[in-house]
Amino acid sequence: MGKEQENPFGGFKVLTDSIMPDVETVDPSEMENKENSDIPVSQIEEKRSDQDMGIREVEVLPGTEEKDEDIDFEEPKDDGDQKEEGKAKEYSEDDDSEDESNIQIFANYLNDKGIIEIDENFEDSEEGLEKAITDQIDRGISNYKDSLGDMSQKFIKYIEDGGDPTNFIKSYSAPDYSAITEDQIEDEGLQKKLVSELLAIEGYSPEEIREKTADYEDGGILEKEARRAKNKLIRHSDARKAEMLKQQEEARIQQEKAHDEFIDNLEKDINKRTEIAGFEIKEKEKKKLFEYITKVDRKTGKTQMMLDMENDPDANLKMAFLLHNKFDLSKVIKKAEKEVASRVKSGLNNSLKGEGNKRKSKSKTMVTDERNGNPDFRSFGKAIM
Repeated sequence: MGKEQENPFGGFKVLTDSIMPDVETVDPSEMENKENSDIPVSQIEEKRSDQDMGIREVEVLPGTEEKDEDIDFEEPKDDGDQKEEGKAKEYSEDDDSEDESNIQIFANYLNDKGIIEIDENFEDSEEGLEKAITDQIDRGISNYKDSLGDMSQKFIKYIEDGGDPTNFIKSYSAPDYSAITEDQIEDEGLQKKLVSELLAIEGYSPEEIREKTADYEDGGILEKEARRAKNKLIRHSDARKAEMLKQQEEARIQQEKAHDEFIDNLEKDINKRTEIAGFEIKEKEKKKLFEYITKVDRKTGKTQMMLDMENDPDANLKMAFLLHNKFDLSKVIKKAEKEVASRVKSGLNNSLKGEGNKRKSKSKTMVTDERNGNPDFRSFGKAIM
């Protein structure tokens, strides 16, 4: 057996340890023991702790070191950061969007769809949106009215002013004298009707109308008088219709004026009162009472007082009863006092009865105890105290 060959790298422990053996022939545990054989225990524990934290020590071969200043480390940008940066940029490009409320956004959507019209005077609030919708409805109604004929428009206005449809129909159901043509007026029968109608309006009696008509016919001026009557009847009919519409409009104005005066006087009357029908009314209750009487619900067109009156079948009787008794509530107060006194008295009687029953029960217990040879002096002690 020859001389054992010396390891030429025996003095270079670092180089030998850095050379990795074949993976197939080396056990990882043995390699770890080999690497840690010459390392103090404290450093081994520190190295293992670093491995547990996911930190791996990398050995660098001589000549392969790089200076720190030559290495350009560029941290990759997170996709989330890029998205957030994009969002920030997007908002910065449109600063006005941050100032828009939900109402403004919704109003703009309705405007884009052509449902309502939003102008520069739009108020960004619930009231402003409600007003914009109401204005749009009013414009739609106005456009619809404009599309109707003259007769229909006059009828709608007459009804809106509170007029009676029957009177309108009677006025406009009269013959339309302006529709009579030149050929039609040559008829003798129509001529007599026109003359008779005008004479009746002027106040002639039936007998006088017959005489005048006969005189026109005998004098050969019947057609002439008929044409004159036709023109007068047209002017009279137009004037009567216009007067009817005018009177109804004036009546509406008077009603609105009277209603406004009533509301104003009612509010003043409530505000200056300290009590109503003997009941004290506080300042905060005055506004609620005023709105209860006057505030109209948009859906029903009625005040809460009207709705309560409709829902209570005895409301009119109750009001009549109070008016009949001059709102004298003394009888009601006395009745309430009697009911309260009766309840108190009944409660006291029940309490006294209960106390009596307790005493009887204690007395029976004492007698029973004495019969059993066990006298009980507790009740006697209480009695003399």
